[in-house]
Amino acid sequence: MSEMRPRFELRAERSKTGSLGFAWLLLLLLAASSTGDAARGQDGPALVEFVPPPAPAIQSESFAPPAAQYQAVPPPPAPTSVPSTSVPNVVASPAGLDGYWIASSWNCRQSAPHACPCGDLQFSYRSCDGQMQLLNRDAFNASLTPGVPVCFVVHGSFTDWNSIINDCGPLFSWIRNAAPSRAMHVVFYTWPSSGPLTYEPHIDVAVLGMRASFNGVYLGDLIARVPPGHPICVIGHSHGARMTAAALHLLGGGEVDGTHLTNFPPADQRIRAVLVAGALDHHWMDPGQRFGLALCRTECLMYLRNDHDIVLSFYPLRKVFSRRALGESGLTRRDHERLGYLNSKVVELDVTNMVQLGHVWNHYYTHPELASAMEPFVYFDDAPGYVPPAAAASVSPVNGPAEKEARGGFFRSRFAKAAPGE
Repeated sequence: MSEMRPRFELRAERSKTGSLGFAWLLLLLLAASSTGDAARGQDGPALVEFVPPPAPAIQSESFAPPAAQYQAVPPPPAPTSVPSTSVPNVVASPAGLDGYWIASSWNCRQSAPHACPCGDLQFSYRSCDGQMQLLNRDAFNASLTPGVPVCFVVHGSFTDWNSIINDCGPLFSWIRNAAPSRAMHVVFYTWPSSGPLTYEPHIDVAVLGMRASFNGVYLGDLIARVPPGHPICVIGHSHGARMTAAALHLLGGGEVDGTHLTNFPPADQRIRAVLVAGALDHHWMDPGQRFGLALCRTECLMYLRNDHDIVLSFYPLRKVFSRRALGESGLTRRDHERLGYLNSKVVELDVTNMVQLGHVWNHYYTHPELASAMEPFVYFDDAPGYVPPAAAASVSPVNGPAEKEARGGFFRSRFAKAAPGE
């Protein structure tokens, strides 16, 4: 830390900055937020509807969509184990306790308009013995036990297929161990977020940040088409938290990238969300902002805040006059004023003392206390505002805006004075 401080101070004073220091800064920005909100000033396309396709026919493994339609999309990953192309509609265990689903948009367009070459997302089921079956949406819907909650987990940027497979197991155990006697269907939503794309780190971060918002349409449609009667929780990490906010905004009747949904869940559908290390501007869920309808469709939302997150500490440096990330600053006093009655839906959990400089998934799923704190939101306990006592869980809910304003970011608290209400 003794080397990091003078380098940052020189940057803040606009003194001499060497090319090596600038490259080091860009590397730390790899998992932070993108400059996606720069696109606000551009004229967007006319609002279009995303009409979900009918149930897809089973595609051959040799199917290759036309290259011109998928210029921005990396090649789709190969599942660990794929049976013959005549895929049966195998139904997973009814209680959803011994395996999990993976819904993938790797084969879908990552630039407008939204579409998938085979007509739908790719669905796979992985059992507890590690065997993976390539199935479809019908098999997924048939596997859901009526009344059992469905938990969607969304990863962030710079995650390749091997990382997804390696993280799914620990994440599944982390979620299930919080309430092992309770039934739960777990679905990992994966999107093409691996890099590098251009070998220019700041460009890659920008592209993946906008792609996360773009995938909010696929995720929102996936949630909307879950059979009625299943409470739904969405857990998003880093750029996956941005995608979660985008999906909730769409489910609330909003539009993202000039697109809105045509399918919506029933009005009484219970939906909750947990944002972990959220790489989105702290004000984007305020009414009238980019994802201003997200909280309108959400029963309640918890976000985990870490003001020492080393990656999100660089989030404001992505452009001039940028806002801080929700996962690092939390909602500000001004945000709370704008939210009004919606404040009753939001719970902040300060995990700074536990996670410290960490940002990636394994800095979170190695702490069972955090899963216990999230359990009321994931398993739909009757008291959505419940948070375990700080002494028991080593985490603490923030008492209000006054306490939050007394806390600064990792670098902000050391080198800069925060503007009031920022």
